[in-house]
Amino acid sequence: MGFIQSVARRRTRLRRRPIVIPGEAPSPQQWTIDDTRWPRVKRYTSAADPTMVVKSVNSLELCQTLFATQFPLEDYLESFMDPDANPVLSPYLSSVEPHLECLRDAGVKLPSDVEY
Repeated sequence: MGFIQSVARRRTRLRRRPIVIPGEAPSPQQWTIDDTRWPRVKRYTSAADPTMVVKSVNSLELCQTLFATQFPLEDYLESFMDPDANPVLSPYLSSVEPHLECLRDAGVKLPSDVEY
């Protein structure tokens, strides 16, 4: 029974549509967008720096990658925990909330906690 449930869960995950950040799409002035051999993956090449090439499924993944190259990992994680830190990422707070609860249950103090 466990095997069948895991296969069903995997199929459900594969059917989910990719998350796309609402608002501005990557502009042609900033990025050259090319297709790859994979139907859902695009290649973004920076117009300002052609050596910066990012392969991404959607613009959320692109923003995460760019954020990670410009800021420390701690700032990236805190942007999810503090809705005022980065309003673009705050709608996705709910997607990491279960992971944050696991950390809290393990005794980890998070910036969003009162006693941090």
